[in-house]
Amino acid sequence: MNFIKNIRKNLAAMLISLIVGLLIGEVIIRIFFSQFISPVQFYYDSKLGGMVPIPNQKGFKSHPKEYHYEYQNNKIGMRDTRQLSDYQTIPYKILAIGDSFTYGWGVNDDETFCKILERKINKDLVAVLNAVASGAGTDSQIL
Repeated sequence: MNFIKNIRKNLAAMLISLIVGLLIGEVIIRIFFSQFISPVQFYYDSKLGGMVPIPNQKGFKSHPKEYHYEYQNNKIGMRDTRQLSDYQTIPYKILAIGDSFTYGWGVNDDETFCKILERKINKDLVAVLNAVASGAGTDSQIL
C-alpha cells in the first residue's frame, strides 16, 4: 500500500516538475528568441513545383527587432493591389519572374524593385507584373 502511494507521489511530482519546466522554457523562448508573427504567405503548388503567393491576401510579415512589412496579393497571386481588369487598361506590361528578391521579401509593396521600376518608367503606360515562385529555380518560375 505504501509502495503505491510513493509511486503516485513520485508521478505527481514528475508531472508538476515537467509542467513547470515547460512553462519556464516557453517564457524564455518568447522573451529571448523572438519568432515570426504573420499569416501564411505562400503555399506549395504541385503543378508549378514551388511556393506561390496566396491569392487575394493582404497581410504583414513581422520578425521582432528585425523587420516588419505589409503586402497584398491580387486575385491571381501577384504582389499587387491591381486586379486583372486594371491590367487591361495599361498598354504595356513587363513580366518580372524570380524568387523572394523579386517578390520583395522584407519590404512594403511600394518598395519592391518592380514598383520602383514601374514608377521610373511611367506607371500609366507600363505595368510591371510581379510574378514569383519563391524558393524555386528558373524552371518553376517559368511555369
